[in-house]
Amino acid sequence: MKKMILILSEDNDQTTNDVIDWIIYFKHDFVRVNYSCECCVTDIRLNDDNIDILLTVQNREVIFSSISSYWYRRGNINIKQPTLSFNNNLILKDKIKLNLFHEIKSLSSYFHFILKQKDGLGSFFDNNINKLENLFIAKECGLLIPETLITSNINKVFDFIKDENEVITKAISEAIMFFFAGEGAIQSYTNIVHKNDLESYDNIIFPSLFQRNINKKYELRVFYLDGEFFSMAIFSQSNCKTKIDFRNYDESKQNRCIPYILPLDIKDKLDVFMRRKAYKTGSIDMLVDHNGNFIFLEVNPIGQFGMVSYPCNYYLEKKVAQYLCKMK
Repeated sequence: MKKMILILSEDNDQTTNDVIDWIIYFKHDFVRVNYSCECCVTDIRLNDDNIDILLTVQNREVIFSSISSYWYRRGNINIKQPTLSFNNNLILKDKIKLNLFHEIKSLSSYFHFILKQKDGLGSFFDNNINKLENLFIAKECGLLIPETLITSNINKVFDFIKDENEVITKAISEAIMFFFAGEGAIQSYTNIVHKNDLESYDNIIFPSLFQRNINKKYELRVFYLDGEFFSMAIFSQSNCKTKIDFRNYDESKQNRCIPYILPLDIKDKLDVFMRRKAYKTGSIDMLVDHNGNFIFLEVNPIGQFGMVSYPCNYYLEKKVAQYLCKMK
C-alpha cells in the first residue's frame, strides 16, 4: 500500500501551499483535505484483526492505515450530511439535526484520535488553548511569567496597578476578528488601560485579564519544531503602534526583525514546557526586559511561522515538509 502524507487545512492558507510545494519537490505522495471538502465515510472497521478508516474526498480514497504522517494545520474533517425533510415538523427536524451533530462530532473526534497516534505535527485537539493553564505550566517549568490579575472588581484593578499609571489588558481566550463585507475588519489587540480610564467603569465588570506593563527591550517569536528552536527578535518597542502589540503593524515603518539565538537554559525550559503540553510544534511569544529577563507570554500550537521563516531565512516550510516526509 502506497504511503502518503495527510494534510488538514483550509482553502486559502498560504503556509500550507508553501509546505506542499516542498513536498512536491521531494516527490512524496500527499492528500490535502480542506474543511470546504465534503468527506464521505466509506468504511470504518474495528475488530480483533483490523482497525482502519476509509474516507472518500473529492473522488479520492483516504485510507488511514496508509498515512505515514499527517499535519494538522487548520480546520476540521467536514463529514457529508444527509438532506433532511420532515414535512414542516420543525421540532422533529431540530431534534434529528442535534442527534446528527453529536453523531458527526463523535466520528470526527475518533478520526482525530486515530491521527494523533501517528507521527505528525499538530492536532485538532490543540485548538482549545487555555492561556491561564499555559502560564501556570510555564511557571512550573521554571519560566518567568508576567504578573497577572483576572477580576470583575474595578477596585481590585486599582490595587493591582498600585503606584503605576497603567496596566495592559488582553483577551483571556483568543483575540477576536470580525469581518464586514466591503468595510474591512475589527480586531482586538493587547491594549493599555490607564487609571483615568478605570474611573469611568462601574465597580463590577465582566471578568477581565490585566497584566503588568513590562518595559521590554525587545520581544521574541520562537517557532518550535520537535525539539528545535527558530527564534526571531522583534524591535517593536520604539514604535508607538507596535509597542504594546506588534500585531498592530505599521506598514510605513516596519519593525526590525533579526535571527536570535536563545540561551541554552531558556531552550531547556521551553522544551520541557512543550513536551509537557505534548506540542511537537508551536509559535511561542516572549519578552526580554531591560534586566535581561526572558518572560513567557503565550504559545499557539497552530500559529503562523512564515513571519519568522522569511525575515530570518530559516526555510521553515522546507523543514516542516522534511519532517512530514521523514527526511530528518
